[in-house]
Amino acid sequence: MLRILFIVGLIAYLPIPTATAQSTPAKRTEKSCQPIGRIVGPKSQKVCYGLSANFVGNLQMLCYSTLELIPIVGGKIQKRCLPVKERQAVRRTRSGGGDSVNLIEPYGSALIENRPTITWEYVAGAAAYRVKVEEAGSNFFWARTVEDTTLSYPSDIAPLRPGGVYTILVEPQGVEFSTLASKTVVSLGEAQRQKIDKALVTLKSNGVSADEQALDLEQVYRSQGLIQKSIGVLLNRIHSGTLNSEIYLILGDRYREEGFRELAKAQYQKTIEISTKQNQPILRSKAEKALLKLEAFATP
Repeated sequence: MLRILFIVGLIAYLPIPTATAQSTPAKRTEKSCQPIGRIVGPKSQKVCYGLSANFVGNLQMLCYSTLELIPIVGGKIQKRCLPVKERQAVRRTRSGGGDSVNLIEPYGSALIENRPTITWEYVAGAAAYRVKVEEAGSNFFWARTVEDTTLSYPSDIAPLRPGGVYTILVEPQGVEFSTLASKTVVSLGEAQRQKIDKALVTLKSNGVSADEQALDLEQVYRSQGLIQKSIGVLLNRIHSGTLNSEIYLILGDRYREEGFRELAKAQYQKTIEISTKQNQPILRSKAEKALLKLEAFATP
């Protein structure tokens, strides 16, 4: 009997976990997020694919991949929204001493710029380069011969027509057996441009940081194939001095997809440097794996 009373008394003095103690949040740690959209308005937050979130009240989410505003009712997203698809990486031959030329800009295969700048890699021994732009199904074309490896769209030439399909050609001059570089691009139509503009206005009104806004815009541009704009918005943040490792990581991905290994490698290395200093093991691991993938892709 004394033994039973002793045990009962001991239990009475043991601390009982309260609801407050059980609900105390754990120390915040880095999380892996595959973004699909952003809650718009004063309660703005990024929405990650497959991760639960506490949505309180009736909200709206802008879906990056479709540019739709999707209602959130009772904590549930009312329409399916998937992550923006990754693109297949381009495999390029190296010029710089060879007889083939690689087009650099415009990046991607879709354009919203009506007067894009055209750039390409140099070819050893080339005295000049012949640049030609022609529209499919019409008589529109123009050509210029320049000594540099960049050409601004001529001001005396009509701009690209929304909805038009164009071929850009660059041919080295003065090089025997030189290879012509060719790329087909689509100038987005007016309806698609308006849809993109509307999404950009919505995202720019959320009051998030400059880095977060750049990551939002990058997702929108990439979902529409506008890699030129995608890379541009990331470069703007880097030139502004950002130390956001995710910016560098994503820029590395875009360069890798475009086939520019050295540019991608530099961004991944910078990601590793910054993420190490900021104790971000997930982003560091992603960059390290991307470097390995880059080397494997380069192996014949």
